[in-house]
Parts: sequence; C-alpha cells; structure tokens
Amino acid sequence: MEKDYYKILGITDEEKKLQGDEFKKVVKKKFRKLAAKYHPDKNPDNKEAEEKFKEVNEANEILSDDKKRDEYDHPKSQFNFNGGGASSGFDMDDIFGSGFFGGFGNHRAQKHTVKGRDIRISFKLTLKEICEGVTKKIKYSRYETCSHCNGSGKTAQSHEKTCPTCGGNGFVFSGGLFFESNRVCPSCGGSGKIIENPCPFCQGSGVEKKTKEVELRVRPGAMSGMTLRYSNLGNMPPHGNGINGDLLVVIEEIPNEHYERSDNDIYFKIEVPVINAILGTKATIKTIDGKKLEAKIPQGSVDGSLLRFKGYGIPLYGNENVRGDMIGLIKIIMPSKINDEEKKLLEALKKSENFKKK
Repeated sequence: MEKDYYKILGITDEEKKLQGDEFKKVVKKKFRKLAAKYHPDKNPDNKEAEEKFKEVNEANEILSDDKKRDEYDHPKSQFNFNGGGASSGFDMDDIFGSGFFGGFGNHRAQKHTVKGRDIRISFKLTLKEICEGVTKKIKYSRYETCSHCNGSGKTAQSHEKTCPTCGGNGFVFSGGLFFESNRVCPSCGGSGKIIENPCPFCQGSGVEKKTKEVELRVRPGAMSGMTLRYSNLGNMPPHGNGINGDLLVVIEEIPNEHYERSDNDIYFKIEVPVINAILGTKATIKTIDGKKLEAKIPQGSVDGSLLRFKGYGIPLYGNENVRGDMIGLIKIIMPSKINDEEKKLLEALKKSENFKKK
C-alpha cells in the first residue's frame, strides 16, 4: 500500500491546498517538529522511532520538492505501456537511463563525469570600465593537480582498496518512492578506491591549493551584481577524475562621485548660477568616456530641470550598439552673499512684472 506522506507529516486538507513557498513553509515546520521527536539520538535502541524517523525524512524529501510532490500526487503507471499485460519488447532503461526506475531495484552503475567545485569571486570595476569594457589580470586560489604525487594521491608505500562506502562504483544512491538519484561518493571522491598510506601533502586527494592568474574580459554594459561564468577555471575534482569547475565572477560597481547609474542611463549634476539660469546660457559637460558636449541651458531654467543627451549612457550588455542616455540634473547655485550695489539691482528687479509671483 502506498504511503500517505501528507498523513505522516500531519498535513491537513486545508494545508494540502497550499502551493509553492507557502506549502514548503508548512512542510518545513512539521518536519522539524517530527524529526526532533523521533531522532535516533533521543530514542536509542527504539526500532519503532527509527522507522518513524525514516518515514518523516522520506515524506519531507518528496513534499518539499515541487516536482516530486507533483509526481507523487499524479503517479504514472510504470507498467503496461502498450495497453496489454505482456512486455512491450523494449527496455525502459534504453529510454530513461538506468537511474529512472532505480527505486524499483534496478541499480546498474553508470559512469559519470565528476566536476570540481565552482569558485566565486568579486570583481570591482569603475563606471568607466563598465562603460567601455575591460580586460584585467586577476589572481585567485584554486585546487590543482598535486605537484608531489602528480595527482595520484599515492606514494611508493601506498596501496589501494575498494571503497567500502560505494562498493567501487564511485557513487552512492539515494531516492524516494518513485525516483532515485546518485551523487559522488563522499569517501572516495568518485574514484571507487580508498588509498592507504596516501601522499602526505594532499592526503590522498590528488589536488593541492595553488595560486592561479588569468586574464578576464568583461564586455561593456555589465551590471553590478551580475555573475559572469568562465568555464573550467574553477577547482579540479579530487584525483583529477573529471573536469574543473567554473569561475563565477560577480561584478561590483565602484561608486562614482560625479555620475550615478540607473539601468543604462547615467545621471549627473549641472551646476548653474542663478543669473545664468534666468538669462539662459551654455555649459560644457564631460561624458563618462571623456568626450566633451555643449549643453544649452534654456532661459528660465528651474532647479531640478532635466537635460537628456541621447546615446551617451551605458551600452546594453551583449549589444554595444544600443546605449542609454546621459541625463543632466540642473542645480541652481545661489550666491552666498551680495554687496550693496547688487542688492539695489535686485530690489529694482523685484518691482518688475516678470519677477512678481503669478
């Protein structure tokens, strides 16, 4: 009889109706409570509690995963694909691979490519570098082939034995009611062998930490927080059994005191003395890449007015022909003090109709 995972975790009919994160919160809360209750450390030599603990873990594995929960709620028959009771004449492993129906007793070992761990680093760039794109050399630490044992993990006194954890397969299996997955054996790192009297420098892993220097190219338009992936520049897996992981570069934009970025637009201040704002004037501004533009400040400009310079902003990442704009924010500068003559002139202007509040 099929196990009722909802009943095992004590999930009510109303709670069953929940979906996504809301349902997962319920599962997490129920699982933690029951796992603490039936944990083997609290129930030594209690077979019933041990079985309950296993059921709770299995229920959590299925119901906390959207895909597995859907497959549990809507099971598909694993038999009789041709409408009759007899075999249809083909092996399901030929279609789905040996892992698909592994939960039903089919444990044929497969060879898998082991990938080393990825490395994540921060990459600080100025706004100008982001605008133009940049090529930089960086140094970071990663695991590479051990120089003392050439990656074998052994010495002349070493010898190998079959890994007792995975039985020499290099992978361990885990799964629930319908599906089975496999992962790299934590004991042997996927080699299927345990080394006795290993290399003292790498402890049998076949890898050691070294400094790597690479030249990285970042295209124009990268956004702060964007993660760029550079293949095969990460860690080597233990014993060299596979391929290197990747280098993940997280872009971090260095704040600029004159310019502020908003998506692909660049905002900046244009300081205009109040008399120039009244009369109108021209101003020379500098773009992020050093070009000079002439800006016309209209007569009667007010504080906070915006001037837009199309196509002088940040390029769109992946399409350098498309650029944002530069947007100037007019900031009216008032004199800190005036002399008697200037005061008389301003007093006279107060009487003008154009300077009266309307």
